[in-house]
Order: sequence, then structure tokens, then C-alpha cells
Amino acid sequence: MKILDCTLRDGGYYTNWDFDYHLVNNYLKLIRTIPVNVVEVGYRGNKNKKSSYYGEFYFLTVSNLKRIKSIIGKHKEISIMIDLKDWNNPSDLKKNLSECKGIVDIVRFAINPKKIIKTKNFLKVTKSLGFEVCVNLMYSHLILNNSNLVKQVLKLKKYFNILYIVDSYGTLVTEDIKNIIKKIRDIDNKIQLGFHAHNNLEMALSNSIEAIKNNIDYLDCTITGMGRGAGNLKTELLLTYLNLKKKMMKINNYKNIANVVSQFEEMKLKEQ
Repeated sequence: MKILDCTLRDGGYYTNWDFDYHLVNNYLKLIRTIPVNVVEVGYRGNKNKKSSYYGEFYFLTVSNLKRIKSIIGKHKEISIMIDLKDWNNPSDLKKNLSECKGIVDIVRFAINPKKIIKTKNFLKVTKSLGFEVCVNLMYSHLILNNSNLVKQVLKLKKYFNILYIVDSYGTLVTEDIKNIIKKIRDIDNKIQLGFHAHNNLEMALSNSIEAIKNNIDYLDCTITGMGRGAGNLKTELLLTYLNLKKKMMKINNYKNIANVVSQFEEMKLKEQ
């Protein structure tokens, strides 16, 4: 299982993706030393489509991406998110993403399962550039009563590598996670699966543990659980669980983790 920390991307909902330079540096230095496999650092947005202010972690530049890579090291992967509302056509997106080749490893798309067919050419051009392509399937609770949604999504599986279950409203419980994973694997047991929890019912950790029990391939988390609405699975809780309860990894620097957690907590208080 790979752990994907998306603090700077999901946490951007607090700050309009504008973060203090020193805070980001401290966070990236921590990421280098802890057992997180992938760091999602924001969006590759289109400035022509945004009228209000968004910070540099929404409009990630190549120079910023290179700087991030130099800090986290070659053994960590970089992920970015694409908001399809930013792009009028696949060729514009392809031109934009081609600049990121060799720096970015994974490109993720947040997609409504009912609109998956409309995304085909965007996924296709992204994969053609050599990126790992990930579909973050929003409103995954819909799968519980409609397996046909999964079949529709998997019709495009040659254009993506990873399918994420996203608990968009934070309403799923552990049995739901088990059932959704089973429904997907009953149709295709080879597809790589990820899980992105939301914490509306304080179930993010419990649901993520259930996903781990069901052999999920990727798991999302953020420092302090920061993210849109009720937030996400806390990175610090996940690592503690995997270290103390599962013995899946060894954490030697809890003090360093706590220091960065405190800095983000302080930032969140200022932004409220």
C-alpha cells in the first residue's frame, strides 16, 4: 500500500492555495523523512479560467515543482490534481502537462461517475504523456445501489491506472467501504484502488483501516486532516496506527511530525 499525503492540495481550501514559504519547506522536509510514498502538491490550473485569487499551489509552475522534488528527494513521487472545469479541450491540457514530464509522476482527476464518458479524451492525452493517471471517483456512495456506475467507469480503464473511492460527503461507514471495494473487484480484480476519506462522521480513520483490511493500494491523508469541509484522514494518526498497531513501518521522528502538525494547526486558526 502507498500513502499519498495531499496536505497542500486539499489544505488549499483554507488558504486559496497560498501557503507560507517556510511552512511549506518544513512540511516538505518532513515528507522526505517519513514513510509517505506520494505527495500531492496542488493543482496544475489554468489562469485564464480563474477570475478570483488563487495561490501558487493552484497554478503550480515547473520551477516550483522542481524545487519541491529537490527537497523531498528522488524516492518520493509527486502527484498533482486537475480540475476539468479549468480546461476547454484535451489539447490545451496536453500542452500544459507536457511541461511537467519527468517531474510529476501521478496526475489525478476528480470525476463525477455519471459524467465519466465526457472525460475520456482528457484521460487519454494525459496517459499518452506517460503519467500514471488516477480517477478520483466522487460520490462513491452511489455505487452501493448501482453497480452499473462501476461498469461505466471501467469501460475507460485503459486510459487510467488507479481508481479512487472518494467518500465525498463523509457519510460512509466501514461496512460500506467493504461493500464498495467488493463491488468493484467483482467486476475487475486487477484494477488498482485508492481510498480518500472525509471525516464528517468522525469515521475517516475507521473507514481507512477497513480499506487497509481490504487490501487497498493507495490511501490519502493530510496533516491535521485539513481539507474541504470536515476534512480528511489525519496523516499523523495514520502513521501512528501503522507503526504501533500494525507494525507496518517504523517512525523515529514523532517530535518532527508534531512540530509540523503544530505549525499547520496555527495556520488553520489564523485562516478561520
